[in-house]
Amino acid sequence: MSEDLRNKIYGVGVAVFALMVAIGVIDAVTEQQ
Repeated sequence: MSEDLRNKIYGVGVAVFALMVAIGVIDAVTEQQ
């Protein structure tokens, strides 16, 4: 497995995780209002 491919997969994983966290935060904020 090449280093470049592993970095891409890692980057996508981090992006998806950050997106899920952001959606969770937005959900929590909108429920409080």
